[in-house]
Amino acid sequence: MIRPGTSAEERLAALLELPEARAAGLWRIENGRLALVAFAPCAALSAEVARGFAEATRSVPLDQPGLGIVAAAQRGEPAVTRAIEMPEDSGSGLWLRRFGASRSIAVPLRDAGGAIIGVLSVALGSETLDEREVVESVREAGQGWS
Repeated sequence: MIRPGTSAEERLAALLELPEARAAGLWRIENGRLALVAFAPCAALSAEVARGFAEATRSVPLDQPGLGIVAAAQRGEPAVTRAIEMPEDSGSGLWLRRFGASRSIAVPLRDAGGAIIGVLSVALGSETLDEREVVESVREAGQGWS
């Protein structure tokens, strides 16, 4: 259970405890963009890949629905992105492959009034975990964040 006042880094660390979690990230919606708040790679992910992803997603326009984090923010519902369904050389497909992940699950975060204020996402190495269970784990990790 995530406690009130839990830092973004602690929330991401909780998601990295999921079996085969490769990376987790948290973005806040600011001025029509997703602004990276925190990113946490698993221990096996190279520092170069982690830095590259953090830099590439530091500020993401909300007009790129091909990205899972943007789709979650735009639709207001969880977005599942599978590497096999995405281009190999750009966007989510590129990063999932660099992470050694088969999919990512991005979940919109809402404030007390129901407005979407951010997105929390986790990349997973395989399809073994049930999607609904992962969504619930991500929602729990994001609960109460603002």
